[in-house]
Amino acid sequence: MDFSWTELRRRKVVRVAVAYVIGAWLLMQVGDTLLGLLELPGWIGKVLVVALAVGFPVVLVLSWMFDITPRGLEKTASADEAAPGTFRYSNPAPIDAVELDLLRPQATPLIGRTAEMALLNGRLEEAAAGHGGLVLIGGEPGAGKTRLGEEALALGHARGMLPLAGRRVELIGAHLSAPSRRGFALLSGTASAWKDFAAGAVLVSEPLAYHLGLAPGSTLMLPTPAGPQAVQVAAVFRDYASEHGRLFMDEAVYRNYWPDQQVDSLALFARNGDVESMRREVSELAARTAIVLTPAAAILEESMAVFDRTFRVTEVLRAVLLLVAFIGVLSALMALQLERAREYAVLRALGLTRGQIAGLISGESLLMGLLAGCVAIPTGMLMAWVLIQSVQRRAFGWTMPFSVDGPLLLQTLLVGLLAAGLAAVYPAWRSAQRHPAPQLRED
Repeated sequence: MDFSWTELRRRKVVRVAVAYVIGAWLLMQVGDTLLGLLELPGWIGKVLVVALAVGFPVVLVLSWMFDITPRGLEKTASADEAAPGTFRYSNPAPIDAVELDLLRPQATPLIGRTAEMALLNGRLEEAAAGHGGLVLIGGEPGAGKTRLGEEALALGHARGMLPLAGRRVELIGAHLSAPSRRGFALLSGTASAWKDFAAGAVLVSEPLAYHLGLAPGSTLMLPTPAGPQAVQVAAVFRDYASEHGRLFMDEAVYRNYWPDQQVDSLALFARNGDVESMRREVSELAARTAIVLTPAAAILEESMAVFDRTFRVTEVLRAVLLLVAFIGVLSALMALQLERAREYAVLRALGLTRGQIAGLISGESLLMGLLAGCVAIPTGMLMAWVLIQSVQRRAFGWTMPFSVDGPLLLQTLLVGLLAAGLAAVYPAWRSAQRHPAPQLRED
């Protein structure tokens, strides 16, 4: 039975284990707080810990054996059953190939992969001759699959090909009017970027420029029916439509390379802002022909809906964090109440009223929330900057403008203060209701 890391991830065992540990920790925190609040016997907490420990391997075994699908609980298929038609290379026989020239220095030589490199080189020769294909590299972890892929990319680069490392790049030939050009956020480029674009240069999306190391003025080789063609990069534009990359080329230049291409889409702009008249006329035309009409408002609405679904998990995580913060403050105040019970009794004996004791505990809680917020806001801003400029760029290739939303930060601070205030209600009430005489007599 295969218990490799890949198989554990495929069966979602790792995901279930992480979720179980987080849920068990939250459950123990809530249970510890409720045991103190309700003054329940200590053996209940021990039973809870034992039950969670016993349930952990049971949950892992069930996650290995079964999957939760829209059709209900189903047995997880093995790797061979899940992909019965997958072709795998085992030990391919060497083939005749030209001498391999990787054109790049290697820190360590590639040993024991002569047959595999000959096979890859042969497939590249067939692709260069116009016969494309697909090569799957399989094997155990650590067998050198990544290195073989890097060598194949180097071979393709040496042949004048455009290695894309698995990225599906979209080339778009477009006649961009003035309103369309205003929709491009150029991140880098000279003042003559649009003039260079009309002359044959291309606009490169930020993800593609990041992955290939392109900048304005760089040269890019594009495969065309007439052979590889060198084009210049006019500018890099911000683009979230594809993490793999997109290229924009002027329509006239595009038709010189691909003359048989038809028009796929049109962007219409209303003259003098009369959108309704344009919509009526286009709707009448669409009713007589096979034209799909999509208003810009519908595209925006669908895009925002996708973003809302994507960041819904963020809202859930924020709610969980607020719950954890609430439980943490409540536990700290309860422990503080037990530790300072005699101190509160002395203050009561000196003349402080119940309301003043409650106000003192509530003030301490609010001060804790304020200090936590003052530390969390700059820390969160630093994490956001790192996420935008480093993590997101490495993962997807694009960046976002970093802006500080003052009202949102104020709302976050107020929510933190509210959670701290609510957490102080019960400890303040309980301390205020206690009579000081028993506490004073204990010492």
